[in-house]
Amino acid sequence: MKKMNNKGFLLVETIVVATFTVTVLVALFLQFKNLLVNYNDSYNYNTVQGVYDLGAYKKCIQITETKIKTSDSKPYQDVTTIGNATCNRIKTASHFKTIILTNSDLGTLKEYIKNNPDTDLSQDMRNMIKSLKNIDYQDRLIAEFEDGTFASIAYGVNNK
Repeated sequence: MKKMNNKGFLLVETIVVATFTVTVLVALFLQFKNLLVNYNDSYNYNTVQGVYDLGAYKKCIQITETKIKTSDSKPYQDVTTIGNATCNRIKTASHFKTIILTNSDLGTLKEYIKNNPDTDLSQDMRNMIKSLKNIDYQDRLIAEFEDGTFASIAYGVNNK
């Protein structure tokens, strides 16, 4: 038998295998990147301890009958310094960095932080707010802890 020139077949086979390999590697990279982002979000946002600590602080400021005082220019109130001695002990023990109280719809708050990048909120706090989803509550307490974790709980029920 006469052997034919197989250089063209070898080139096509190499291109097909290389394309398949690159496609598989890109798909794996995208999946692992997705997993990493979701893992970081679940580790940093709404940890059990963070939600528990924020719930304790919420009860404390509700006892002191803190009213939400927002304005048209700022749809949230920094409540880090509000409260009595008990609230201050909770705040110190929980290692809160920033606590805000908002009565605005999350869409309004997200629009505000998008249009005002120089707010007193950290970039990580703004990223956390962007990740929140609207639920049946409007009033919301959002906290940033000194260890870089965040928590968000409902402060009151939407009365629509």
